Amino acid sequence: GAKEIYNYQDTPGSTFRKFRDLSHDNWNEPFTAALPRLNKKLKELDPEIKLPPEVRDWNTFYLFRRELAEKYQFSTDTHRKLVLFPFAFLDSEPDKKAWFSPILLTGAEKNGRESRFTSIPLMTFSRTAKDDGYLAVIPPLGYWNSYESRNNIDKAIYTSNTRWASEHNVVREKNHYALLGLFYRGEHAFTVARSGIDGTKAEFIRKELLQLSERFKRLENRRKNLAERRKNTEEWKPANKIEYYRKMIRFEELKQEEENIVKDEKKYFAAKDKVKAAAKELGFSIDDRCFNSRKEAEKFLAEFFSKVTELRWKEDIGNGIFFRKEKFYNGDYNWHLLGVLAKGEKNGDRESSSVLHLLYRHRKEGTRSETLFFPFVSHVEDGENHRTSFLWRVFSIGKRNGKIGGHLLFIPFGEKI
Repeated sequence: GAKEIYNYQDTPGSTFRKFRDLSHDNWNEPFTAALPRLNKKLKELDPEIKLPPEVRDWNTFYLFRRELAEKYQFSTDTHRKLVLFPFAFLDSEPDKKAWFSPILLTGAEKNGRESRFTSIPLMTFSRTAKDDGYLAVIPPLGYWNSYESRNNIDKAIYTSNTRWASEHNVVREKNHYALLGLFYRGEHAFTVARSGIDGTKAEFIRKELLQLSERFKRLENRRKNLAERRKNTEEWKPANKIEYYRKMIRFEELKQEEENIVKDEKKYFAAKDKVKAAAKELGFSIDDRCFNSRKEAEKFLAEFFSKVTELRWKEDIGNGIFFRKEKFYNGDYNWHLLGVLAKGEKNGDRESSSVLHLLYRHRKEGTRSETLFFPFVSHVEDGENHRTSFLWRVFSIGKRNGKIGGHLLFIPFGEKI
C-alpha cells in the first residue's frame, strides 16, 4: 500500500518560511527597537495579524508566537509517498526517490544530481554527484575502487615540476585494488600547470578568485545588514533615557561597523587588482562579474584550467606496513621493505638503495656509483675509472685514466690511484 506523509512547504516566499523568520530574530536587542521589524514581518505573513497589547517584551512575544503556530494552518503543496512491498519499500518525493530491501540489505537513492547505491552482501558502494563520484567493490578477499572529481577548481594547481601533491588535492583515482590487506595498487592524479606556465601564479589566480567571489558576497550581506540595522535604530522610539542612550550607542556601533566595511572593501579591491594583473601576465582577462559571483568565477576557471593545466599521475604499489613503492610521472620512485629493513629511491639522476642502513648501500649520481657491503667490501665506479677494496687496504685494486694499481696487505703496487 501507499502512505502519504505531508510536509510543510519550505520555499522562499512561502507562508511557512515567513513564519519561520519570526524565530530567527535578534533577541539580544531591546524589544522596543525590534518592534518595527516584527510588525513588518507579521504584516508580510498576514495583514490581519497584529501584536496584542499584552506583548511587551521578548518573553510575551515568544508565547504569542507559539500560540500563532498552533492556530495557523501552513500550506501542504508538496507530499511524500511511502510504498511498502513484501521485501522492500519505496520512498518517493518530488525531488528524491529511494528504495531499500531489509532482507537483501541493498538499496539505492537519487536526490537531484546525486545518486547512491549500497549493497552490504555484495559489499558494493557507489556515489555519483555533480562534482565527484566513486565506485567501491569490496568482496571478502579483495577490494577495487575508482574515484573522479568533476570539479577540479577547488583543488590546488601545482608547478609543472611537482612530483606529488597532498592527498586532499587528488582529483582522480583509478584501478585501486587490494588483496587481504597484503597487497595494494592504485593510480592517483592531481593538477599541475602546463610546461611554460607559472604554476605559482596560476594557483594564486584560482585561490584568490574563489575567495574574492565569496568575500564580495559577505561584504554585500554586511552592507544590507548594516542598512537594516540603521533603519531599525532610526525607527526606534526610546521609552526612557536609558533606551535613548542605548540608541546613541547603537548609532556609534553602526558607524564603527561601516568604517570596518570600508576598510575591508579597500582590501577587496586591492586584491582584485592583483588577480587581474596576474591573469593578464598569463594572457587572460577576467570580467568583473567573476569577482562578484561564485558561479561566474567557476565558469572562468573551467576555461582557465582547460588551457593552463593538465593531470599528473602517480602509481602506488604494495602495502604501507610491509612493502611500498611509489612511482612518479618522470620515472622517479621510492620504495621500502618493512620500513628500515630496506629502502631505495630515484630522484632525477640520483639513485640510492640500502639494507639495514649501512649493511648494504648503493648510491649513483650521473656516471658515478658507490656500493658498500659493510664493513668488508666497497666498490666505486666513475665512468671508465673504478676501485674495489676489501677491509680498506688489506686488498684493493682499481683503474684511473687507464692506469691500474692498488694495495695488498697495505703494501701498494702498480700506479697510485
